[in-house]
Amino acid sequence: MSDIDLVLKAKLQEAKDAFGAKLPEKLAEADMAWAELLKAEGQEAQAECLDALVHVVHKLAGTAPTLGFISVGRIARTIQTLLLAVKKGNGQLSREERQQIAALINDLKASLNDDGVDVFEGLSNQKKSPLPDDTNDEANEVFVLDGNEAIGGPLASQLKHYGYILEIFDNSDALRDELQSRRPSAIILGADYDENGGKLFDLVSSVKEVRKDMPPIILLGAQDTLDLRLQAVRSGAAAFLTNPNDIARIVEALDEFTSQEDPDPYRVLVVEDSQALAELYKVLLEGAGMIAHLVFDPMEIMGPLHELNPDIILMDINMPGCNGIELAQVIRQREEFFQTPIIFLTADGGFERELLALKTGGDDFFAKPVYPELLISSIRARAERARMLSSMISRDSMTGLANHTKIKEMLGDEFARSKRFKQPLSFAMLDIDNFKNVNDTYGHWTGDTVIKSLAQVLRQRLRRSDIIGRYGGEEFAIILPNTDGDTAVQVLDKIRRGFGKVKQHSENEEFVTTFSCGVADFPTIDDPAEINKKADEALYEAKHAGRNCVKKATGE
Repeated sequence: MSDIDLVLKAKLQEAKDAFGAKLPEKLAEADMAWAELLKAEGQEAQAECLDALVHVVHKLAGTAPTLGFISVGRIARTIQTLLLAVKKGNGQLSREERQQIAALINDLKASLNDDGVDVFEGLSNQKKSPLPDDTNDEANEVFVLDGNEAIGGPLASQLKHYGYILEIFDNSDALRDELQSRRPSAIILGADYDENGGKLFDLVSSVKEVRKDMPPIILLGAQDTLDLRLQAVRSGAAAFLTNPNDIARIVEALDEFTSQEDPDPYRVLVVEDSQALAELYKVLLEGAGMIAHLVFDPMEIMGPLHELNPDIILMDINMPGCNGIELAQVIRQREEFFQTPIIFLTADGGFERELLALKTGGDDFFAKPVYPELLISSIRARAERARMLSSMISRDSMTGLANHTKIKEMLGDEFARSKRFKQPLSFAMLDIDNFKNVNDTYGHWTGDTVIKSLAQVLRQRLRRSDIIGRYGGEEFAIILPNTDGDTAVQVLDKIRRGFGKVKQHSENEEFVTTFSCGVADFPTIDDPAEINKKADEALYEAKHAGRNCVKKATGE
């Protein structure tokens, strides 16, 4: 069992022990509520006492079995079922029902001898999502095997502008020797081969023998046939590219296969009035690598909802003051949370109730006790789909960057954060110079390639914490948190110089392009709309200054 599993087991056992220590008090509460119901006189008083007893056994029916107290949960659920049937009828207990419930209450008190089962059982194999590592901002190292030296040199001179460092080998023995002690981000193999591709695929096999954790292998060749591509797939190559001069496509492949960026942990908002159960969910979710925030009072949900901006909401249905179905309808009235998945949990199941929950804003429904593995797997699957949908809506389809609407929204968020923590913030607007001439001269397909190449350069050369968006057409926007204006100008000017050396390819020739840039910063400018406007004005100034330069806005 891993150290992580041991810590998780200890936390789960702690939650179980805490609930077990309070169990005599909770069973006494049920016994007292039952006694009050028996003494109640008058329809109104009886109805009030009946509701009080239902509330007590409902919480036991959901919390106890989830924490391993199976007998307590089973008996409490049986009592709850009987009481709910009475409520649906005339609200009066028959003699037979009184006898049944009295016997069950006694069984409930006797169940204190039940020590419970191991709530950790089955969790040790649960896949855990890694927490993000934001410390690796170094350039990616790529090994290139290039026997005829026709590929490696041009690649090295171009890929450095995208943040890749190439080490070129002229024979496979030297490459294999180096792989014994070093693992690059990727390997590019370029070699002459016969009409069946024999030599190239022999190279793949030879290189893959060196180590088990082999990085992605990209093959470069001059021929393009289905048979060769099939052999590439069977050999285990990550990509087969037939134009070694198509730098943009090579960078796309490297970006795809060498990205070391881990996804942010899923954020789960847990709305549950049972503190013991909520704490258990928190332990389980955090043990699976997620972030869990607890809300015990449904009437206090709006603050945490906006602060956390959850990927998913886990919500009990039966809560005092406002039940989960009502709360889901309130949440769905807010446009920003209209698509946030909601999973309902309840010990009071039934087809009609489940159908109502799903009709009024829920995405899934689980009856308590829910198996931890099922709960975590369902949350992870729902959260992943929600993020994919959100990304499709907020991302530019060509570059994968944030779109116009999203980048403006994120500027507002980052501006507020910078102001709260008294940190600088810079905002930049970039525009590809003479882009209409590119489209007119080389065609729109080539123009699209230029746009994608700039997106790739920005993605590689900026920090992970920087936010890049395609503002529209050939225009980009960049948010640089915790960065003053002068530093932002230096960073973007260095990227500008590098991008101006990237060779763009059309069908018959090579060419280069440049971009102009305007920068505005906080606290020089103390308003998100104004910082956007000033960056745009600085970009306009850069264009009129002859293009291919970076200008900084003043606060005037």
